[in-house]
Amino acid sequence: MIVKDEEKLLSRCLESVSSYVDEIVIVDTGSTDNTIEIAKKFNSKVFEYKWDNNFAAARNFSISQATGEYILILDADEYVSIKNEIMWNLTEPVYVLKIQNIGDGSIVNHQAIRLFQNNGEFNYKGRIHEHLDVLVNSTTPIFDEFLICHTGYQKKIVSEKKKDSRNYELLITEIKDNPTGYNYFNLGTHYKSVHKYNKAIESYKKAYPISTNFTFVTKLLLSMAECLVALNRNDEAIKVLNDAIEVHPFYTDFYYELGNIYKSIGSFKDAELYYNKALSMGEVKKSNYISNEGVGTYLASYKLGELSLERLDFAQALKHAVSSLQFNMRFSPAITLFFKSIRSANPNETIKTFYQFWKPENENDIFLLVKSLYMLRSTLLAEVLENIDQESLPDNIRLVTLLLRKEYTLASSQWRQLKKLDEDNLADLFTTSLILEDKTLLDLPIVKGYFNRNEMEIMHSLVDGLPLKTDKLSTFLEKIIKQAVTILLSLREYEVFEKVLKNVNSCSNTKYEVALILVEFGFTEIAQDILIELSNNKKVSQTVLYSLVDLFILHSKYEDAFDILNSIIESGGTQKAYQRMQLLNEKYNNPLLRNHFSK
Repeated sequence: MIVKDEEKLLSRCLESVSSYVDEIVIVDTGSTDNTIEIAKKFNSKVFEYKWDNNFAAARNFSISQATGEYILILDADEYVSIKNEIMWNLTEPVYVLKIQNIGDGSIVNHQAIRLFQNNGEFNYKGRIHEHLDVLVNSTTPIFDEFLICHTGYQKKIVSEKKKDSRNYELLITEIKDNPTGYNYFNLGTHYKSVHKYNKAIESYKKAYPISTNFTFVTKLLLSMAECLVALNRNDEAIKVLNDAIEVHPFYTDFYYELGNIYKSIGSFKDAELYYNKALSMGEVKKSNYISNEGVGTYLASYKLGELSLERLDFAQALKHAVSSLQFNMRFSPAITLFFKSIRSANPNETIKTFYQFWKPENENDIFLLVKSLYMLRSTLLAEVLENIDQESLPDNIRLVTLLLRKEYTLASSQWRQLKKLDEDNLADLFTTSLILEDKTLLDLPIVKGYFNRNEMEIMHSLVDGLPLKTDKLSTFLEKIIKQAVTILLSLREYEVFEKVLKNVNSCSNTKYEVALILVEFGFTEIAQDILIELSNNKKVSQTVLYSLVDLFILHSKYEDAFDILNSIIESGGTQKAYQRMQLLNEKYNNPLLRNHFSK
């Protein structure tokens, strides 16, 4: 290993592997924290090395200090997951290990040679993104007992280590000496990570012609398409991906990304087609290619569920949520999707249904469920926490649980004892205030600083049951009110909810958002009435009209849906309007629709 100032991560790394290796060689390049002391606790051989802006040189020095028959290479921001008790029976010169890059909300899988004979024949090259001077091919054996988990490119770690500026300087220097496709690909990836998408595309274009025979070329093309999407150049991104599929039809990530693009522009049919194609292909089978985990399994299923939820098809959304969790029971967005899709059902039946296929294996699994239910402010949270020591819970979860148990007076008392309130809990406190009709909660010191004077007056008015004297709320206050409305519906505090809805009547956008929340809880007729009222405004947005169309289709009011879509199309139309019209045509065999499609 080569390290510098890794006191936060080094123990995790060494603990994961220390019992499986004969010696640990640590090359320190100038640590000023407790890195060396931590290394010595694991009986490591520690060597100092003067940093010369060259990772390969430092890596080669570390190799020269090893005395074992084989060498395993790790970084401090990695740790090893061992499948079984390993029987070391190594015979080949080199072995490929599986590496999982765990980012902020995503996982990227790839492979690299990290295990090789210590025979003096293998050396690293490259100032940055250093790699062994040996090609991985189809005959290179894979050592399946190891999985290396890498967390070094999570935003927090990148920021703390200042990796962006360091990497850029080294990449520029490396490209001057070695203008290879791999180096241009890495430079493009750097630009993409700091949102300089045009520069990233330039680098990828330089890399592509000299990279077509390398396994990173598919990731290069995918990254180029993602940059084009970020620049709102969707048509170009679609062309890049379709051309890429012609050459690399096995790469599931291309189909999944096409689904994402079509979903973003409202082409639900096309999005559904590509997500289903990704599912039928499964995960990328060429294991030496860089691929996003889940594109052929749980991510694609989840995205199909999101599409169904947007179309108010709750049964299909639920089906896809279950499918996603069957691929990966620990994918928390799918847990959230499950409970959102079934919100209007009996809570007791909901949790029974969930536990039929979701079997927690440890406390971490229970925590995932708790986190999702907490985010949704589901009354099921209290039930799940029954067998957990309440005193061990964080204050925010403990207090929200009191609220969801309808222990409002006790919750109020607990809010008053807090010295600090997280922004995430403002809506919980506001909901308690609405239910108890107690404005003094809003005047607590822990609340001050979050709201301006006007926002405080509006919240006081709502607690007093008075109509608002404004037609527009701040984005922040509207978010708090939406969250409070969601909690009130979860608690079935319908009288308080109706009072809030009545008093925000002047705020059209807030009413629209409340209507969407009502749909989620199964109150579709009430939501439809609200949207019809809003649609009578001459300045109504198309967003409101599309939501009304979806409700009309849900309630089999096909003629009404057709009239709205026809007016949108006659006034210029959008891709979303034509997609909805196509869906309507499938639902209702109307001669008017047949004539429309025959034109």
